[in-house]
Amino acid sequence: MSSASRRADEDSRGSEAENRAPNAPSASPEAADPPARAPFAVLTILAAAGIAALIASAFLPVLRISVDERVATALDRSGWDQHGAALVALALFAAALLPLAARGNAAAAGAIALTGLVAIAIVIATDLPDVGDVGSVGSQLDDGKVGTGLGAYAETLGGVLLLAAGGLMALRARRD
Repeated sequence: MSSASRRADEDSRGSEAENRAPNAPSASPEAADPPARAPFAVLTILAAAGIAALIASAFLPVLRISVDERVATALDRSGWDQHGAALVALALFAAALLPLAARGNAAAAGAIALTGLVAIAIVIATDLPDVGDVGSVGSQLDDGKVGTGLGAYAETLGGVLLLAAGGLMALRARRD
């Protein structure tokens, strides 16, 4: 068979990829059906939002002190004041694991969920006991009241998002 007739014959059949059956398995697991990968993409975005919320909570006021119904912003306690670098370290740990979890690694996703659980435990153990406290706040204030600031909501949201996204990613990875 001449090379010209062979080319004409190949052109009429199309390329090998075009002739493959629509349900034929792909050679690469990374080239999975896009709708099947969609839950991991959504959960990855939620986990990233949780990481951002934990980092933001370090710089936002977690506890706000008010005296006579007026907030004394100079006495705000940020997440860094309350927890040091703990929540930032948890967020960075989760960020390091996120690429693995996004690829379907169940252990990494489980570790992200555990990170969220630890963040929630820190919030419950250190911040919640102070909220609503009335009485002496500092040496000059006799009747101060401790309330929550935006940072308290950010650290709680970050922990919940990491727990939920990591847990769902782990379940999905084990199922696949």
